[in-house]
Amino acid sequence: MPCKKSTGKRMNYEATLRKTRELVEKHVDFFDKNTYEISILPGWAELVEFFLQEVQNLTKDSEGKIKISQIKEKLGGLRIYYRTVNLSEKQKQEVGTLVEKVEASSYNTCNICSKPGRPENRTGWISVRCKDHKDVDVFTEDYSLSVLGKHDDEMARILRHEL
Repeated sequence: MPCKKSTGKRMNYEATLRKTRELVEKHVDFFDKNTYEISILPGWAELVEFFLQEVQNLTKDSEGKIKISQIKEKLGGLRIYYRTVNLSEKQKQEVGTLVEKVEASSYNTCNICSKPGRPENRTGWISVRCKDHKDVDVFTEDYSLSVLGKHDDEMARILRHEL
């Protein structure tokens, strides 16, 4: 994903929600039908994609799986909340280690473009940004309840497997 030089412009919130929906749609079997929040910026999509691929490799020869209930940013880092289904103790430990690895990596990954970044307190909100996206604001005037409502409706449709 190319990193564009910041021009002080704001990022389109609806576009970031669309990227999240595309990631969930691609890997819908990993998500619990009662998932209540998948909220990440596009720069962390690669980390989540890596996590899902590794879990798939880990569980390919078994009946085991994980079901994700929430993926979000908290205190500047990525958080993945999940439950395990029919995993061996070894697989549970490996998934837990993988979650820790991905979450730790998020503190060094720009949540806009995936380049190396660092956490910064942005007016009370901690965000991980590279030098090029240091001043990019995600929440714009198009951040509204109607945009969020549309996203929630689309996400619910995807999670119900109504593709």
